[in-house]
Amino acid sequence: MRFTDNLMLIDSSKTLKVIMIVVVTTFCQACAVTINPHNFTINNQASPHLSQLTQGSITIKSQPIETSGRAIPVAGFNITVNENEFTKVLLGKLKSTLNISDTVTTGESKILTIQVSRVSIQPDITMNCVIDYNRKLGNGVFFGFQTRSRNWNYETACENALTQAANEILNNRDTVKYFEGE
Repeated sequence: MRFTDNLMLIDSSKTLKVIMIVVVTTFCQACAVTINPHNFTINNQASPHLSQLTQGSITIKSQPIETSGRAIPVAGFNITVNENEFTKVLLGKLKSTLNISDTVTTGESKILTIQVSRVSIQPDITMNCVIDYNRKLGNGVFFGFQTRSRNWNYETACENALTQAANEILNNRDTVKYFEGE
C-alpha cells in the first residue's frame, strides 16, 4: 500500500487539516528572525566639537531594561529584538568615537547614561525602524529621544537609526555644554 492510499483512507477534510498543520508549522519555524545589532557597521559618526574635553573626563554608562528579547510581528513573521543589546552597541560606539576606555578614571568625571528603551519595526512601502532611547547627564538632566530610518531591509533601517542615535547624543547641544562644563 502506498502513502497516498493511506491518505485516501482518512477523511479528506482531516487530510487537508493535517497537511495544513505540517506546512504551517514548517513554514512558521522559518518565519522568526533576530536582529543582532553587534553585526552592525556603525560608521559616519559626527564627532562633537568639544573645546575643553580632557582625556578620561567622560564616563559613559548604560541603563539596562528588564527584557531578554521581544518579538515584533511584521507581515507574517516575527522579528526579535533585544533593547539591551542595542544599548550595548550604542554605548560601545559612543565610547570609541570619544576615545573612552573602560578603565576607571580618578578625579571628577562627566557621566552620561544611555538606554535604548524600545526598538520597533513598522512596515510601510519600506521598513521603518524606530528607536526610542534615553540620555541622562550626571547633572540630572534627562531626555527621551527617538530616531527613525527607512530602508527596504529592516536590519539596514535599524543600523541607520542606531547611527543617528549616536550622532544625536554626541552632538546634542545640552550634552556638549555638559561635557565642556558649562
